Amino acid sequence: MNALRFAGRCCPIFVACALGAVTAGAAPPAGNAALEYWKAVALLREPRTAEQLTYAEYVENTLPGLQPAIFNARPAVYRWVLSDLPSLQAVIRADRIGECDFQLRQPGRPEAELNHLPRLRQLCRRIGGLNLALEFAGRPAEAAAGYAGLLNLLCRLDQDATLASNLAAADLMQDVLSALEGFISRAPGPEALDILLNAARRRTKPLISPGRALRRESAWLSKELARTPDLMAFLQRWRGRDRLGEMMDAYLQAQGLTDARAKKWLAEYRAAAGELADALEQPFAQGWPILQRLDAERDRQRNEPEIGTNPLPLLLLPSGAELYERMFLANAQADLAALLCAAASAREKDGRWPADLEAAAKVLERPAPLDPFSGQPMTYQVARGRLTMGVRIPRRMEERGTWLYTISPESRFRADEQRTREAIGRARVIEATELFEPVGR
Repeated sequence: MNALRFAGRCCPIFVACALGAVTAGAAPPAGNAALEYWKAVALLREPRTAEQLTYAEYVENTLPGLQPAIFNARPAVYRWVLSDLPSLQAVIRADRIGECDFQLRQPGRPEAELNHLPRLRQLCRRIGGLNLALEFAGRPAEAAAGYAGLLNLLCRLDQDATLASNLAAADLMQDVLSALEGFISRAPGPEALDILLNAARRRTKPLISPGRALRRESAWLSKELARTPDLMAFLQRWRGRDRLGEMMDAYLQAQGLTDARAKKWLAEYRAAAGELADALEQPFAQGWPILQRLDAERDRQRNEPEIGTNPLPLLLLPSGAELYERMFLANAQADLAALLCAAASAREKDGRWPADLEAAAKVLERPAPLDPFSGQPMTYQVARGRLTMGVRIPRRMEERGTWLYTISPESRFRADEQRTREAIGRARVIEATELFEPVGR
């Protein structure tokens, strides 16, 4: 398979100037990074055959959690993945631009345009597969630049100031943290780790801020629906086939919607959104009971609506408790990613992991982050040369078995190695056909 690796090394990506900007902290050029992200999405290769569709699905669903050696057994997938190099170029260009505006809100449209979110999810997963291929090709610094670009993209989604964007960033943060843990477990070298450390130092704010997003959404929606006909049309679009929808129909047919009632409903919606936003910004121990109370009250009103009940808070406000837990975990995962990059950089220079949390945070040049759930320092332990760090999530989250909240590079390496060995065994049956199969466009 040396020929495969050579082909990967020879594929031109022209990232030298981008890598220099990432590591040197150059002033961001003018422009809008959102345009580069759209270019990156447009440059993703679309499957045109049944075989290529299986490659794309393999990259997005199976490659995460495997090591680069998997490409020894899946040469056609490797060649397919390398075709996404132009998309990575665009992501790296976007990483160097200061402004990022997806122009979600347009006058006359109460709801934000969120078409970019599913495409950015796909972009992140495809770039994750490409990063693995770059490792296989002996280009870990370029893979690190790809991870740095993804981390910056997730931070920028908070600028959308929508709850949907916040939740998309939260979901993708778990994917990127998992990929980073695997990448760092394979000791990618000093140049790659310097790129990641610089990217970690650049993030100085929480990954997502749903309280701020909720205030922005409610303010925009109230402004755009201030005219009664607009509010009537909006309610008809959002009407559900439940008791609340039946109540809305009965009330509006009997009473109509006066200007005074419309103004009252919009003001009550903004007040309810503000109360929810305030609770989301509280420490976990204080905010959790408030959110449980607010959720229970809205659930009761949805299930037993009274004539004249304001439907806007019931239709538009999410479950605060679920959002609250997800927000805290996503922000903690971003802190864990930064700490992992810092600790790995220190280990590369000193030959050992930083001794404690404060030492790792010192490499980041900022105070040690707290566990958002407990309010105590994050767990951080080095035993027999092995690092473990994490947060203490509530038991109800732990029981779901879906969340990543503990990081251990050494354990991750062994687990990935075993999964890759098994995946190679399964792939051997198709290797002979893939090896000489033309990839085609």
